[in-house]
Formats: sequence, structure tokens, C-alpha cells
Amino acid sequence: MEILRSNSDTAATAGPATHNKEVIRLVDLLHQVETAEQKEVALQNLVGHMTKHYPSELLPVMDRLSKWDATGASTVLYAKVALQKNQVKLAQRVIEPLLAASGAPDSTLLLGSRIYVRAGDLNRAKQLLDRIPTDSQLEKGIREVEAKIEAASNQKSR
Repeated sequence: MEILRSNSDTAATAGPATHNKEVIRLVDLLHQVETAEQKEVALQNLVGHMTKHYPSELLPVMDRLSKWDATGASTVLYAKVALQKNQVKLAQRVIEPLLAASGAPDSTLLLGSRIYVRAGDLNRAKQLLDRIPTDSQLEKGIREVEAKIEAASNQKSR
């Protein structure tokens, strides 16, 4: 008890408590993710803050968010972050449940194909690209992935 009293006495005489601004900002960003109508923007802001101030905690935080967020936006971003950090197996494991859904968005299918190209599963990457409608607005990304598939195929045949 005496230790507790002495610590609280010291804190009371030391003046106002100082707060870590990055932690306070993190809490604000988490709240925005929970309340925002445009979750993707709030999540990107959170990832940017985490990358800058807490890079080693980014993947564990994204793992938690993906479990809490029922929209799937956190899961897609988690897979994207894992891929950027060269955690290809993790990215595959994270994105696969979303890819299994018949109504997966085109952008999710494109991300999945990028992940599978990086993992060396070219057939799965092609299958995902084939699920994207030809009138999709993702032409540039699709061409990039097709070029990577072609380059990887040529490398394997040598």
C-alpha cells in the first residue's frame, strides 16, 4: 500500500500527465474505423499511422481488425499489407475465404491473383483473373498481373 501511495503522491505533484500523441491518434483512428461510412479510407489512415509509428505491430493489429470487421474491408487490407511485407503465405491464408465467395469484388479477385502469382501458383492466379468481368475498371492491374504470369511462365519453362 505504501508503494501505491508514494506513486500517486508523486504523480499528483509532478503536474499534468503527458500522453503519447501517437497512441492517442491511434485510438482516434480506431474509433474512425468503427464509425466511418467509408471504412476503406479510415483503414488506410490507420495503416499509415501504424506503419509510421508501430511497424512491428501492424500485422497483429490488422489480424484483430479483420476478425472484428464484418465488411471484409479490413481483411482485404490485411492481405495487402501482408503481401507488401513479403508474407505471401499469410496473405494467401487471409484472402482465401473472401476469394471463395461467389460474389467477391473485382478488386479482391485482382489482389488474390497478385498474391498467387507471388506465391508461384500461376493456375490459381489465372483462375481468379478469369472471374473478373471483361468490362471491369481494373484493366491496368489485370494487364500487370497477366504480364507477371507470362514472365513467370517463361521463367519456369527455361
